[in-house]
Amino acid sequence: MPEFKSPCVLVITRERGLVQLLRLAFSPAGMTVCDVPGVEEALQAIADFEPNVVLIDSQSLAPGYVSGDLEQLRMLDNNRRVPLLLLVAEGMERAALWSFDVDDYVILPVDASVIAGRAQTLIRQSRPAAGAPPVVRMGNVRINFARRRCLVGKRRVRFTHPEWRLLEVLAMADGEAVSSEKILRGVWGPGFEDDREMLGVWVERIRRAIEEEPAAPQVVVGDVQGGFALGSRCSPAED
Repeated sequence: MPEFKSPCVLVITRERGLVQLLRLAFSPAGMTVCDVPGVEEALQAIADFEPNVVLIDSQSLAPGYVSGDLEQLRMLDNNRRVPLLLLVAEGMERAALWSFDVDDYVILPVDASVIAGRAQTLIRQSRPAAGAPPVVRMGNVRINFARRRCLVGKRRVRFTHPEWRLLEVLAMADGEAVSSEKILRGVWGPGFEDDREMLGVWVERIRRAIEEEPAAPQVVVGDVQGGFALGSRCSPAED
């Protein structure tokens, strides 16, 4: 097992060239890049050292078992402490990529600095936002932002880090609608304000997880045009 230092980026890959490029990209941020060849080694590394983010080169996973390997990582990381960033080859449809249980993905080939930027965004998202209320209750849904736990009745719901940050942005608005642009900027940062399609995908994922009737939402209400809110209040939002 390699020596881990903090802050640490764990990369699951067999491509030595990718590791070298990522080390150069993460070096300005003072982050150490460590690599393991497969999921079994990654599971041990996450349990022992809890890296800040895990980058998964899908081409290094067993063919046909990408979803299964990712589920192994999530079973260990059942509190979603460690963000997962999937690196995939060009050609996979975007809808299929969002079906994987990861926090974000990057399509290769791409400059290593883009990967580093997306990874650092995930690290930021993994930290609870200042200003979010400790606990929010809406019907049978209880969201504990302080502990990052969500219960629907007695059923535990797991959220990715972007989903948590999205809910935090809405919770801080105290029931008022938040514009799509403000949500995108608050969750993913500057430069993502126009990606309403992505926002719609994440909202639908949350609704499927917590709403009794996702098509008639009562918890996350609104749409990408008028903005989103937690609860029944949703008037047009302005930045």
